[in-house]
Amino acid sequence: MINKIRNIDILRAVEIHHKEYDKLQDIMENTNKVVLLYGPRACGKKYAVTQFCRENWQVPYFCANIRTEEDIFGTMFEGKYQKSQLFMAYLNGEILVVGNVASAQLLALLSKIQNSKSVKFPCGRVEKGKGFRIVYVVERENLSIEGLQNEFAAIRFDYDPVIEAKICQDLDLYNFLNAVRNIGDLCVTTNTFKKLYDMSKIAPFTKSDVVKSLLCGDNSTSTIEEIVKKAGEKLKTNAYMKELASFIKAC
Repeated sequence: MINKIRNIDILRAVEIHHKEYDKLQDIMENTNKVVLLYGPRACGKKYAVTQFCRENWQVPYFCANIRTEEDIFGTMFEGKYQKSQLFMAYLNGEILVVGNVASAQLLALLSKIQNSKSVKFPCGRVEKGKGFRIVYVVERENLSIEGLQNEFAAIRFDYDPVIEAKICQDLDLYNFLNAVRNIGDLCVTTNTFKKLYDMSKIAPFTKSDVVKSLLCGDNSTSTIEEIVKKAGEKLKTNAYMKELASFIKAC
């Protein structure tokens, strides 16, 4: 047990936690509600859950879509029970991370299961394992939870500048990505910071290649002009902005 505690302390010291991690930990440890994490795509919601699992010696089970009750309870096929992810998490007292849920009725069912002591599955009734939790992850920047406050414990996630600065240590690139994040249809996630920073460190790739990768093929003059207009004044001396502005001259 002492070694386990020391290993957790070392892990926590090395890993960077999302700014909302403490809220997540508090809810996971002190409530028995379905945890609702919502926020923009790839901002660290699922990663924070996996961190919690690692630090608490639990296993995360993932269910991308729940469209029917069969997705929740599993099915019988040729006399054999086809286990669902929820069944495995429920039985073993682990964490179930849920993606899209098709209806309010299915959400209500998940809430009922979270608060149950046992559930009847196709294979028979099963008692809930200690530590079982359902985490519902929604990729939206804003989410109305009116009427759901009593059913879910909600936390709004967003991009964490501390984490992004740590994984993207090129200050020019970091400032450039922050400046263009909400311009046009650019999808600048936390993973974008990592991907482009890693790319910038590989010798064959130039700053021009990095910027083109960000644009993802949309090199239209109108898109580039919009970015330069909205962020160019703020980043006059930024090497990546200069590279982007040069694309217009080449058109």
